[in-house]
Amino acid sequence: MRGTGRPRTFTAAVVTACVLGSALQAGSAGAVAGCAQESGHWAPTGYVSAAAYGARGDGVTDDAAAVQCAVNSGSDVWFPTGTYELGASVSLPTALKLTGESDSPTPTVIRGTVPGLVLGETAAATNTTRTGTITLQDLFFDSIQVGVNGTRTSAVLERNVFSDARGHISQLNSPANQQLVLNRVIGTNRVTDSVFLHGDRSTDAVAMSLYRTTGLSIQRNVIGLELSESGRLEDWPGHANWTERSSDGTVNPSPARVSLPAKLAALRTALALGDSQGHYRSGLYTGFDSLLNVDSNIFDADPATPSLRDHAAYLKGVSGRFTRNWIRGWPNAAEGGVKVRNSDGPLTVGANRLVDTPVLLYVYSDPTYPLTLRDVDVCANVLEVATHDDPAHAGITYYENVRPAGLSGIRVHRNTFADPTHTTGVTAGQLAPAVLSQTEADAITVYASNSYQDTGGTVPVTVPAGITLAPVAGAPASDACGGLTAPSYAARAYGG
Repeated sequence: MRGTGRPRTFTAAVVTACVLGSALQAGSAGAVAGCAQESGHWAPTGYVSAAAYGARGDGVTDDAAAVQCAVNSGSDVWFPTGTYELGASVSLPTALKLTGESDSPTPTVIRGTVPGLVLGETAAATNTTRTGTITLQDLFFDSIQVGVNGTRTSAVLERNVFSDARGHISQLNSPANQQLVLNRVIGTNRVTDSVFLHGDRSTDAVAMSLYRTTGLSIQRNVIGLELSESGRLEDWPGHANWTERSSDGTVNPSPARVSLPAKLAALRTALALGDSQGHYRSGLYTGFDSLLNVDSNIFDADPATPSLRDHAAYLKGVSGRFTRNWIRGWPNAAEGGVKVRNSDGPLTVGANRLVDTPVLLYVYSDPTYPLTLRDVDVCANVLEVATHDDPAHAGITYYENVRPAGLSGIRVHRNTFADPTHTTGVTAGQLAPAVLSQTEADAITVYASNSYQDTGGTVPVTVPAGITLAPVAGAPASDACGGLTAPSYAARAYGG
């Protein structure tokens, strides 16, 4: 529904993408020649309409220059429903919102048209003076990478959808095909209630890639989806935030937003998306992120993905919490599950439900990351085991390939193993040329509170010959998973 100048009832949506570095300041002159605002284009209070600067949203016209003009106006930008093709990068200042329409079943789509396209700049910004919050809400990004860089920038992304109908994610960051990149953002940061789709089996896609973020919260997102089953998203915790009325005081809070399944159905038809949208190398890739909170997300990859698999969540050098997530589709092997590597903690991996995929604790020889694993709790997870293709890496495992490895305070407690064979448990091993020492094994405490779901019996602990690591009674002095319960979710198998 395109605004025509007459007031109407509307619940706004926000789309913002910005990367600091050489990003244009709001109101900068001369960045785009011939910028002129036309009257008669409705927008919520405090916003300007992208249509007022000539953006057509017809899925054909290159709207990059018009969008840049709207951004340079200094106001938050609203996008009427439509498909906005961008054939060039759009550079955004900090403290800016771009808003899409949420009361229409047709989503607001931002699409890339050339390889190397990104919203914002490419620099891993070192600017220390520019501050602000980059906000993206209710946008559908297709075949485009969204990147936010900035040492004094906050990023807020809510109710967005990322897809890749063109078989590549246009990008400037490496490696290729990262849909969302957050680099050095700090402060009140969050990525919530969003959906990540990728249907191309030939590329190694990563949904979210992080580096040196601080205080980032990733909650209630869906990574991977069988689109024919999108109606089941009504059981997903983030679903309500797509249908409730807007809490944005600058926008009329009525009527209610259109539901996510309705918009996904429209997107599927418009972009000719296939059913399987879960072809991911990794759902979440991190590096030196501190105070990270990853909670109540769904990681649901298509197990038929033939390309490289590199963990549902790869947590490198991270502190924070990874809790109450539902994970399926990565193998019950060394490439699967949740991998924690080279961390100084504190870090809690707790109350997650892992369907046929493990928790992996590693120290690798790496010149970038510390050769340590410290202050890590693995607790209250439920591990459902149906396959035993790689018993050495199933369940909860610790491995190292470097000596010496600095280990301390690794606690494994109150995990439940749903394995009818009663063979999956806890493994502490070694990778050549390293050899696990008794001192290192003593830094790992496995509690007798880990049990099998059907019998309550204590799970086995497997270690190299000559090493002692037996389950101990009791509990840690402080339960990092106290009050947390692993989620359940009624997702059907891909192609089912």
